[in-house]
Amino acid sequence: MATDYLFLNGIPDDRRVLCLYSRRTQGPAYIPTGTASFLSEVAPVLPGCEVALLGPDFHVRLHPERLPRTLVNHIGDQDRCSAALRGAAALHKASGLPCFNPPANVQRATRDGVASLLAGIDGLQVPRTIRVTPRHPRELHAAAAAADLCYPLIARIAGDHGGLSMVKLDVPGDSEPLHAIPWGGREMYLTEFVDYADADGLHRKVRLAVVGDGLFARHRVRAPHWLLHAADRDHESLEEEAEFLDGFDARWRPRLEPVVHAVRQRLGLDYFGIDCSLRPDGTVLLFEANPCMQILRNTSPSPNIWDRPISRILDSLLRLLQNPARWVAPGGQS
Repeated sequence: MATDYLFLNGIPDDRRVLCLYSRRTQGPAYIPTGTASFLSEVAPVLPGCEVALLGPDFHVRLHPERLPRTLVNHIGDQDRCSAALRGAAALHKASGLPCFNPPANVQRATRDGVASLLAGIDGLQVPRTIRVTPRHPRELHAAAAAADLCYPLIARIAGDHGGLSMVKLDVPGDSEPLHAIPWGGREMYLTEFVDYADADGLHRKVRLAVVGDGLFARHRVRAPHWLLHAADRDHESLEEEAEFLDGFDARWRPRLEPVVHAVRQRLGLDYFGIDCSLRPDGTVLLFEANPCMQILRNTSPSPNIWDRPISRILDSLLRLLQNPARWVAPGGQS
């Protein structure tokens, strides 16, 4: 019997995985970095699922008489999993099967690639981003000057997420912050920093989930500083976040849908996250858009304000997976 869903999961280029405690299984969960992180949530629910690992020293061939009905690409980061994505893209091209989140489109969804792809969308502000492999801090600043980037700049190591290995360089020649991150000899991104403090002096970062043509709010975090994390929440900010989540469909989604639709069309992805700031003038300031954001994992005890948004996102994702005709690549094309 043919497999309904062959999930293509990736081993990172450095062969490292993340180990987290799973409340669902009450045990360790091993997650390859650079993946979309929905496999553990949907595989137990969807019938006829199998998983194939791709990456360094991991190769997959499909038997022509036992082809799966669909491919589900779970690999989400070209910077972390370039070998796995090459294998997945070749598998998709050779098979001609319907493919969720086509690997070739994920390959181009790097930070600099996204900045280029999404430039010029009405209502979307996309800070310019370049990629550089410096041997010395001065080479970072030289690359910024050559690209005519405007300071301040955010410097971060390619492939790192969640604010890891990221610093702000305020002026040309400002290299002291680089000593806080292990940048030497590694590929890095330089992104123009945009001050997104609201009138009350607080910074607010919103995470959106795009599921097919559906748009959902996952969370909103606020703090006096620009580099935001979940730990910045307090009781007052939680009340504000709950109000935002409850009112998202009526107040925010109609305004955001045209922008997000254009983003989805250009990225060519079925499922991904967007981190952004919703500006007072109605524009969306983009921080990042990629398929490997943490969206379905909820580490807070229930009940909490994220239970309902996550449940809605998961339900929408399951419905989309069960209807390949709605995928970006319903018949093999990307």
